[in-house]
Amino acid sequence: MKITAATYILLVFLALSNTLHAQNPIANLDMSGDIHTWYDQQMGTEKSSLILGTYQDVRLLSIDSHPFFFQFQWLTGSIRYRGQSYTNIDMMYNVFENFVIIRNPNYSRGNQPIHLNQSQVEWFELNGSFFRNYNENEATLPNGVYEELFIGDHVALIAKRSKKTTNSNNQSTITFLENDKYYFKYNGTYTRIAGRGPIIRQLKEKRKELRVFARDNELILQAGVRDRDLIMFIAYTEKILSEQ
Repeated sequence: MKITAATYILLVFLALSNTLHAQNPIANLDMSGDIHTWYDQQMGTEKSSLILGTYQDVRLLSIDSHPFFFQFQWLTGSIRYRGQSYTNIDMMYNVFENFVIIRNPNYSRGNQPIHLNQSQVEWFELNGSFFRNYNENEATLPNGVYEELFIGDHVALIAKRSKKTTNSNNQSTITFLENDKYYFKYNGTYTRIAGRGPIIRQLKEKRKELRVFARDNELILQAGVRDRDLIMFIAYTEKILSEQ
């Protein structure tokens, strides 16, 4: 009998959870069968699927910054994982190492961070931002999790949230810095952008109209400076393309 990593994690969880151990005896567990199916049947899919993952040790590595999206604390959001959608889930998104963790909703004795299987996270919403796992195998877009800033019928704008580190004070202090990347989609192709230049070059026939709109609205179209200005510009691009 071969015990997989998933089996080992499951058995540890069964041993540690008194409630689960009392209500769901493991005598009927066939170790040679589908352990995930057995676990779903015992716990109910509304509970079991979400906590399939590994324990994640969460530590503060910097005194003045952190590797997470928005802030270093649990944020309540929603997520679709292993084909099921969940709401009111405490989560954090580590954009430095690119993984989502949740607080075990079935663990009432404190925090138990769970590192989800990232390939099975379809999307999640956190702090008003919507993230989707892109696996399109596009040459112009690396697979991974992206925040959807604007999705239209003709154009789209997404962002890869990430951070990088720098050392200061004689290499003794780590600082996490924003290092986001933005992608513009037009005619089915993604282009990484740092400003309005690549957008206007692809829409030469609308160049004058787009420049006037940016000037009249005093938009700062530089990636990573003001997202709302980029979103406003892309939304206007969608509008004029829809009218032609």
